[in-house]
Amino acid sequence: MAEPLLYEKKRFSARRGRKSAFTLAEVLITLGIIGVVAAMTLPALIQNYQKQVMLSQLKKNYAILTQAVSMLKAEYDNVNPNQMPFVTSYWGHNKVFGTAAFVEVFNKYLPSSWDGVVQGGNHCFQDLDKWNVKALGGYNLGKSYYSDGNTHSWILNSGACITLRQDAGWEWNDDTAVKFIIDVNGSDRNPNQYGKDIYEFLWYGDGRLLPNKHNLTADQIRSDWNGCMTTSRGSGEGCATLIMQNGWSFPKDYPWK
Repeated sequence: MAEPLLYEKKRFSARRGRKSAFTLAEVLITLGIIGVVAAMTLPALIQNYQKQVMLSQLKKNYAILTQAVSMLKAEYDNVNPNQMPFVTSYWGHNKVFGTAAFVEVFNKYLPSSWDGVVQGGNHCFQDLDKWNVKALGGYNLGKSYYSDGNTHSWILNSGACITLRQDAGWEWNDDTAVKFIIDVNGSDRNPNQYGKDIYEFLWYGDGRLLPNKHNLTADQIRSDWNGCMTTSRGSGEGCATLIMQNGWSFPKDYPWK
């Protein structure tokens, strides 16, 4: 009886010593599943990475602008900006924002490698034939938005672009503002689109620096054409407010197409 038992032990030992292997069909099926999962998740991962990069650059450049404004106020003993020397009277108006005079003072507070005074269409976007700035909804914005005589631009050492628009009208008071437009990765890099790499901030005559549409709630911004709408009509001018109201992060339903 000992020999059959010894034979069975040897057979069991031989079976245990064999290494199992996948068949070619199993390998192909596994690779196919991995490919499908990657195709489904990779675009979302890439988009999330892009959003985080833009968010980081937005924070950085907003801090640069905030610091520059604070240093300017400190130079003039923290008086309201509309009481500073670059604000003058003109044609019976008491508080006219002097764009050129302001730029001469403000230049020294921005870490910029170049200052462009807009004359005849020169600005961060040097070649108007390659103009490709888009609203959040995807439609092209007109060149005149950046190329009027009251617009100045700075290209920062980081490559970002800050554009100043004098939108305050004749009287720069506590309730009117000039506008800073930040292209966080520079005008020579895509997407050049509001709500993605372009954001707007308002500088009021009393010194407040706030994102455009700051007076709206998150729900109002989502339904305002000039807020941060998900439809094709949205301009994206108020997207910075939506991000800041969400604790400096993109809401889950943020309209990043």
